[in-house]
Amino acid sequence: MRAPDSRSDSPLLRLLSLVACFFLLLAAGCPAQNGTQGPSLHSEDGTARNPLQDNESGESLDNLETFRGLFFARKGGGILTLCGSGNELKVQDRTEGGLEAVVREFAPSQGDAFFVELLGRRVVRPPHDRTQGAFPVPPEVQLTDAVVFEAIHASFVMESLGCREQYSTFSFKARGNEPGWMAQAEPSRMSFYAMDLPQTLLFRNVERTGDDDNAVYRADGMTLTVTRGWCRDTMSGELFGWTAEADVDGTVYRGCAVRGDL
Repeated sequence: MRAPDSRSDSPLLRLLSLVACFFLLLAAGCPAQNGTQGPSLHSEDGTARNPLQDNESGESLDNLETFRGLFFARKGGGILTLCGSGNELKVQDRTEGGLEAVVREFAPSQGDAFFVELLGRRVVRPPHDRTQGAFPVPPEVQLTDAVVFEAIHASFVMESLGCREQYSTFSFKARGNEPGWMAQAEPSRMSFYAMDLPQTLLFRNVERTGDDDNAVYRADGMTLTVTRGWCRDTMSGELFGWTAEADVDGTVYRGCAVRGDL
């Protein structure tokens, strides 16, 4: 219920109250909007996520761009050095705590860098913000930032392929431990290797159902299922955005998966 309006307060008292509140805010700083620290990285049960939505505009966030590179945390976001080109993007964090949770784990000290994949959109930097590094950027040069809405992959630099991974060669790549295994799915074929098998298995005439959040690849003798949800490699600590399950002639292998560009 809403509290009833007080009609007895004088304008002078209301003014004094507002002035006092203003100085208290200056002294204490602004609190977080909801008083929380954002989501934890420990929800690793493979629970499928809800569709992303921009809380500021209310619009759907389908067909976002995937940004891959080395991330350096800064207040309110960070700097992402993109794989391949080496170009730098200022990151505007709209992940509602998701990116902060990743930073706390993979960059505990200021100045640390780690590999990350982020979903977001490019935006043109406002004309009044024309500096990058030590020298001003000419007005005719268009600068872009990345507004990111979700982190889907993170690892310590030395614990994964990171930017060296060939994302253009697969749709999903999955792996697990005990025994070590790896599967790679492409639009019409799959491969599978495990330490308890004598050789790599190749499968053709692969059929895919589902979408990029929850996909199933089926071939004669193998089924690979990838499901959106946090998944952690039990040896390296690498954090993935998909869980994976491979059924090879009735033997089930479980692990994590990363999405490629095919």
